[in-house]
Amino acid sequence: MPSMKKIIIVLLLLSPLKNFAVDFFKGTYAEALEKCKMENKLLFLDFTAVWCGPCHTMEKEVLNDEEVSEYIDEKFVVLKLDIDEPDVYYYREKYVKNNGIPDYTFLNAAGEEIGKHHGSCTKSELLNFFKTLGNDTKISNDQIETIINSKKVAYEKKPSPSSLYYYVASILKYKQNTKQGFEAYRSDIERNKGLDEDNLQPIMLLAASFSKNNDEAGFKNLLDFLNGYEAKNIKSKIALAAYEFYIGQNQIPMAREKLTEYLEIIVDDKTWVSVASRIDKIKTFAYTYNQYEWGIKSLEKLRLTYPKAYSNKARLPLSGHYYQLAMMSFLNKDCINTKENLVQCRKYPNGYTHVSSYSVENAKWIEKMENCETVSK
Repeated sequence: MPSMKKIIIVLLLLSPLKNFAVDFFKGTYAEALEKCKMENKLLFLDFTAVWCGPCHTMEKEVLNDEEVSEYIDEKFVVLKLDIDEPDVYYYREKYVKNNGIPDYTFLNAAGEEIGKHHGSCTKSELLNFFKTLGNDTKISNDQIETIINSKKVAYEKKPSPSSLYYYVASILKYKQNTKQGFEAYRSDIERNKGLDEDNLQPIMLLAASFSKNNDEAGFKNLLDFLNGYEAKNIKSKIALAAYEFYIGQNQIPMAREKLTEYLEIIVDDKTWVSVASRIDKIKTFAYTYNQYEWGIKSLEKLRLTYPKAYSNKARLPLSGHYYQLAMMSFLNKDCINTKENLVQCRKYPNGYTHVSSYSVENAKWIEKMENCETVSK
């Protein structure tokens, strides 16, 4: 007769074990928002990537913890978004930009951002963060002045491109006063009698702020001011600032013109680092705004312009280059060029690694491209 201990073990083995993994929503962004409305939940956007080790660690060790996963399933609809997927670029550009991942962005059922958690953390830190969501705690005017003054004191005590950047950024973030931010920037440049590559960084913040406030006259004043100085790479920075302004205005043709202008400025830095930055901007614009023909031409021109950079096969593998051309052709409903670029892609070893400047050569998308049947343009 089996012992009681053996019976208990058998019963435990036969009993279904609770799976504490997060229940990721399988539908679209719009469907996820609709589910939030129906179930009175918040939308949790989990931005991740195949190559992101910290993202996978967070999912395995924190999100799938029993207490955390139960809280998530009760309060949120969770949509996992791979930032290298073409149809995710719009959300990546809107919510992540250059901030890196892991990135957890939280929206209410109306699609309004109400919170963001960036980077890795512990279980308790994440649970504590969850409990702050929805708390409408506004910073007082006195607190805003304290924050800005602390950045100003740090800048005045030790002027540097970094302290200037944070001082200007604090004015734009907390006061949302672009004119004051611009004046702080202009006075620093005039006091130091010139621009250099390092202190050009705040102009991107100012361009985005002028755009947000629909202040085209203020933005043109910024450009006029910058054009009065000489500095390394200033022309490319001005072109990028204009791109940032017009993207914020949703003026896509003007944004494309300024981004093309930026790409056509040949820089002294012909290393893979400089080229990788340009590749990322081409991909982001092409996938976010469906500018596939422009993206194909721009990637091809870039490869011809910087041949030395493409000799770094680890960072700029040709398999990745042709994969992107195939992807853009496929999304542009051009099956002939899709398949021709896939043939070219296979001529080279799969160069994708975590250091590659191209997105992962995704087997799911390759299968879709191989089965492309739409009549070519």
